[in-house]
Amino acid sequence: HENARVVRHGGNVLLSMTFLSPLHEAQHDYQRYTAHGLVRELDNAGLRIEQMQMSMCSAESAGLIVNLALGGMAMEAIRLRHAGSLLLPVIVLAIPAINIFAWILGLLLPSWPALGLVYQVTARRA
Repeated sequence: HENARVVRHGGNVLLSMTFLSPLHEAQHDYQRYTAHGLVRELDNAGLRIEQMQMSMCSAESAGLIVNLALGGMAMEAIRLRHAGSLLLPVIVLAIPAINIFAWILGLLLPSWPALGLVYQVTARRA
């Protein structure tokens, strides 16, 4: 609602909203909007959506989430001096391979609209 309040009538609002992401801002990570939730909130604020898209296709989003999990587990293994840290060389090789594989899948397959990382929205105040 604050966006609608500060933008003049006919003005544009450009926003990005994380949807699929690991826990961040720990203890204050309360809410993420689906596309439907964004439409509802922006409509309630008096903003008309002109364009909404995902910043990455579903294959790239899935690859990024896998790589974030691998990196996070590797960091925990190091922090805890866990035996799993012996897998670090494999993880270091796996991450770029997963990126390339996800990128190729994104070129070859249509994106699944139910899985994405960040919504990018252009809206206009009526």
